[in-house]
Amino acid sequence: MLSLHPIETLLLCRRLLGLSLVISGVEHLRIARLLPTHFPLTATFGAQGRHGIMRVLTQAFGQRVWMGFMTIQTLLAALLLVTGQGTVLLPLLFLAWLGCVRFRGTFNGGSDMMTFVVGLPLAVQAVLPEHPAISGLAIAAIATQLLLSYLLAGVAKLREPMWRDGSALAILVNREHYQVPPWFRLFATKPAVSRLLSHAMLAFECAAPLALFNRSVCYGYLALAFCFHLGNAVTLGLNRFVWAWLAAFPCLPALAAMLSTLRPG
Repeated sequence: MLSLHPIETLLLCRRLLGLSLVISGVEHLRIARLLPTHFPLTATFGAQGRHGIMRVLTQAFGQRVWMGFMTIQTLLAALLLVTGQGTVLLPLLFLAWLGCVRFRGTFNGGSDMMTFVVGLPLAVQAVLPEHPAISGLAIAAIATQLLLSYLLAGVAKLREPMWRDGSALAILVNREHYQVPPWFRLFATKPAVSRLLSHAMLAFECAAPLALFNRSVCYGYLALAFCFHLGNAVTLGLNRFVWAWLAAFPCLPALAAMLSTLRPG
């Protein structure tokens, strides 16, 4: 079974995170051309900020400056993708944080948060590469957050009757916000189909801890997870989730391998 050294695992994570940030940077550059020159920052900072912080933020996040920031992000992310150079992680995370300030919260929800979940441990390990314990902790932190992203979502859904009977999924695919393809909306809103899909999703998400007990199971679970995110991208338009979560994938088999050495026999 494929097994990577912890340093190789983290290098792969850095490259995959670079790919994710290249894609998000290119998307931001395309979107910036369609946005107004300034966001209505008074909605956040109120009248008191009109002559102070709001003026600064309005200038800092105007269209031209913002496109400059995203150009830098895309170039740094491309460098991370090609070289795996960890020194660019802190500037990249700073630019990602600026995006949260610019849009008064995450621009793309969970995928932006996963960028920080993966990027922060990688940045710490890049600063302290000579400490093997730091590499192990970075792998454990990323893999744990990856598992929790599935498990907590599954447990939360399992407590809701509408997810257990499939009706929540039918409501979700009917929301105009996601622009679900008509063929999938027609398919997924059938009661038997929505119930089956909901039960499959609940089983997948709640079974996340099983990936730690055996590396073969771990790779199988990651294959299902990739299909899950790919399906969400096709049907719900959540394309960034594929790449943000993919950046964390290498840490899960690495953590499973680390735990296997602690078991007796």
